[in-house]
Amino acid sequence: MAAKSNLSIITVIWKMFSRERTQRKCVIGVFMCMTLLWVIYEYVTLRTVGRMKPLQDLHLSEKSAALDSISKEKFRNEEEESNYMSEFLHINVRCEKWAQQHSIVLNNTGVRNILLGRWSLFFTNIEAREGVYQTQPVDSCPIEISHVNGRFHRLDIKPCVKELSAGKLMVFDLDGFNFASYAQLYNGWYVAFDDGRTTKRLKYRIDYSGDNFRPESRFDWSFVLDQGSDLNRILPSPKSTHLTHDEPIDISGWVVCTESEIFKKNIQTFTDIFSLQSQFGSCPDENAIHFIRSWIRQPNEEDEYYRINLKQNEIEIIAASDRGGFYAIQTLRSLAEATEDGSLGYYLPTGTIEDEPRFSYRSVMIDPARNFVPKNHVISLIETMGMYKLNKLHFHLTDDEGWRLAIPGLPELTSIGGSRCHNGHECLYPQLGSGPNRLSLGSGFYTISDYEDILRVAEANKVEVIPEIDVPGHSNAAIKAMAQRFKKYAGTSDDAKGEEFLLRTENMGSSSSGQFFGDNVLEPCIESTYRFIDHVVGEVVKIHSRVQPLRKIHLGGDEVPHVEYSYDMESCQNNPLTGINSTSDTHKHLLRYFYEKVIRSISSKHHIDVVTWQECSELLTKPVDDTDMFVNVWKKSDKELASDLANNGFKVVLSTAESLYLDIRQEPDVSEVGLAWSSPYINDQTVFGFTPDEFYLDDGLVSSHRSNIVGMQAHLWGELITSVDIFQSQLYPRLLPFAERAWSKADWESPKMTQVASYNLQKKDWESFANMIGYKELKRLTMREINYRIPPPGVREIEEILYANTMYPGFVIMYQVQCTEKETTFPCMWRIYDETNPPKRTVDYDSDSRIKFVTVDGPRRSREIEFTIFLDFAFGPV
Repeated sequence: MAAKSNLSIITVIWKMFSRERTQRKCVIGVFMCMTLLWVIYEYVTLRTVGRMKPLQDLHLSEKSAALDSISKEKFRNEEEESNYMSEFLHINVRCEKWAQQHSIVLNNTGVRNILLGRWSLFFTNIEAREGVYQTQPVDSCPIEISHVNGRFHRLDIKPCVKELSAGKLMVFDLDGFNFASYAQLYNGWYVAFDDGRTTKRLKYRIDYSGDNFRPESRFDWSFVLDQGSDLNRILPSPKSTHLTHDEPIDISGWVVCTESEIFKKNIQTFTDIFSLQSQFGSCPDENAIHFIRSWIRQPNEEDEYYRINLKQNEIEIIAASDRGGFYAIQTLRSLAEATEDGSLGYYLPTGTIEDEPRFSYRSVMIDPARNFVPKNHVISLIETMGMYKLNKLHFHLTDDEGWRLAIPGLPELTSIGGSRCHNGHECLYPQLGSGPNRLSLGSGFYTISDYEDILRVAEANKVEVIPEIDVPGHSNAAIKAMAQRFKKYAGTSDDAKGEEFLLRTENMGSSSSGQFFGDNVLEPCIESTYRFIDHVVGEVVKIHSRVQPLRKIHLGGDEVPHVEYSYDMESCQNNPLTGINSTSDTHKHLLRYFYEKVIRSISSKHHIDVVTWQECSELLTKPVDDTDMFVNVWKKSDKELASDLANNGFKVVLSTAESLYLDIRQEPDVSEVGLAWSSPYINDQTVFGFTPDEFYLDDGLVSSHRSNIVGMQAHLWGELITSVDIFQSQLYPRLLPFAERAWSKADWESPKMTQVASYNLQKKDWESFANMIGYKELKRLTMREINYRIPPPGVREIEEILYANTMYPGFVIMYQVQCTEKETTFPCMWRIYDETNPPKRTVDYDSDSRIKFVTVDGPRRSREIEFTIFLDFAFGPV
């Protein structure tokens, strides 16, 4: 009927067009085009989704019959079926932290039946492992969840029923497990058909409950006196300052100058920041910023000491090296950016600043191996590190889940190890919620050009890049890439190329790592393993030599799972250097052999220092061949280990997981992104309160070796860093108190101070620091387009008045009384919280009101929290 009606309309239009062709040519032409488009639309909708349209004109029984006909219609191919599932198969996972049971709900929200048995579902679960899934059958139709590798899992529905009908759902119950954050749970769902060629992401939602940080507790936690502003404090705090702001200096139009060759780059940096004129040689008598070289102590190109004399007609910057000069510039920049919006000003105080760092090693570790961090965001981090006087970037470039640096001669490392997809042969499995294709942060790598760009920015900001090639464990990506290379050349005239860098053979025993990867350990007894490491390190040295000569390389050495080596393992028995015998602890013996061989080779061939995690140094007991070896000590439970390693000659970098792991959640709340294995939470104040001296003052450190405690490192592991926003919000602003503690030793850290006096002084110092962050440093970060975490507000009712605050003063707080259809006594719109006129019970809310609060920072907001008077409890958003 519809098609006939369409033809009638076309006939009438054609007759009109024929009679009055000349007069109506333009108007009818347009009308004809519109009509034809409408006809095409009607035809297409009748042929596809529009089949539902005629149901409007049918009786109930006819509608039911039509829907039944549509639901039973078979899909023409896998592509059509997967497209339908991507749109209409919704997955809902329900998790309660303390419950003994989780549920997975598959909901067919569309109008067509989904056949079972031809496809599987895939997902990531950070906490779950092989064997943890015990499922309860529903309607005698169980599911089977199997562990693929790492944190990657497969779900299959046993074909005991034919289909998941339109509008129906299936619920499967699983044994529950403990978790710290919603971000750990059942993410990255997609469907794949049996042949693996057709895959599609699916829509999913996680409903969860667990730790909820009470608004009252957060209020007490966040309570600091709002000083209105603290723009004049410098971050990190200099060793000595004597400044007055009574008669500020206006440096606009001044000249930057020096007579010393070593400050030429400093001059350029200063003029780039302040847009001033510069000159090399003699300096003007006045209105000049004068860089002066002076040996305060013994000559040392690494000396970071500086002194600034600020006078009305001259500023003197006195330093022994360009590093000291660079940090003097950052101090002046901090003073100049003490403006209301964080922008650069030209007014500086008068007085003197004398400064040098507490530690020479002030490091940040990031983990693009787990989830890739784009080049521009690495560069942004390095520039911010320079601003806050952090000087080492530990670049974790390889791990089980990815290899992120192009290595000449070994393209498979990035073509396979640098991408994730469902295929699993041309790439790595889609770990950590990456999904079936290469479009997420699971895939990506740095080209040589990218890496050189990063090095150039690092060199300009006095940041030493320390690449990590993690061996012999955490090597799944490298092992898989080299296995594919072996297969590519096998049976060809170039088969030697495949064997040249093979990392495992069938002789290698099985293993399972702490992250549930099987077979992620390099084979220590075959020479191709060492050829591979030698080739990779050699190429990294070459890349660095063009921009920033490589001084240190990190070799990992952590969490190597125990491998069941058989005594008669062919590759080891044929290598007399391993020295294994029937009475030796083969695993530890071969690890020690591996480390000594690799470190000795790197030190002698490339003359660079080696950095490892503490497990490697514990096994070696002392540096190989008396070389300079640096070690990250990350277990606070082994606090005395820092002293022991320093006494044995290792250079110790304090890397405490309880205080300095920034992948730990920032509140004890399940709505926060982050883990909780080392601590229930690590917030800004936790980092601020870290006291490095406790690791060696009372733990037997011989005074002559105290200098071997060289620094401290903050870490951002990447398992949960699935977006750039998460990357930035996990780093900032926690990186700022880390910079403070790495550079400056606080008075309240003195062991001679009583505990009460230390606590009171620390509380006062934190109050000043928090005001500086809220009123000054966050604005500086905003100017640099850094999306730092906005802390949710704390709320407490005292004498029927609601009081609210945030960790850092200076934010706007908003609240909304939740209204229902029955209750509209109070306004339901969002209102700005006014601390001079806070909300009052019965006037602004009632005793059983549910009130939402949020912290606002321009266009961005914190997560919302809910405050309930009647229950006196906070319900996190689920």
